Amino acid sequence: MSQGAVDKSSAAKAGSTSTQHVFFFGGGKAEGNGKMKDVLGGKGAGLAEMTNAGLPVPPGFTIQTEACREYMRGALSPRWT
Repeated sequence: MSQGAVDKSSAAKAGSTSTQHVFFFGGGKAEGNGKMKDVLGGKGAGLAEMTNAGLPVPPGFTIQTEACREYMRGALSPRWT
């Protein structure tokens, strides 16, 4: 894997339940959009929107905001692991 590339298969394992926890973007495609601020946060939604608009955004991923909140509370439930 080249430097800066995202391994989608290993990152997706963190969100293997029915709810998507990891949203990928890059290569002109994004799994989210600008209207998903409540799920992706402001920066994540902005990156998704810029990617969908065709701007040159390096590939990456955004973790769902609720997963981040739960981690910050120190209450990471088994569904996130």
